[in-house]
Amino acid sequence: MTRTARDDIWSTIIKRLVDEGEFKISDLDIPESRRHTVRRVCREMEKMGYLERDNEQSKTWRAGEKAELHLNLSMRAQVNAGLDDPVSN
Repeated sequence: MTRTARDDIWSTIIKRLVDEGEFKISDLDIPESRRHTVRRVCREMEKMGYLERDNEQSKTWRAGEKAELHLNLSMRAQVNAGLDDPVSN
């Protein structure tokens, strides 16, 4: 199976969420030529519940409900994602 740019972007975002819990697109190690695709992937992940942000203009993306449920977020990522009690999660 051939990996696409979208696959690589999903993977990069998931890894960042697990480690950090939040990111800005400019933080990702993805070429400038792929930034439009990154924004589309982020919006799709937001619709699916994997990402969230404060508002549509916010540049900071955080782990959404599905990411919190399905990913093994580090303690740092849990704090950055704003979980109320990261120790019990």
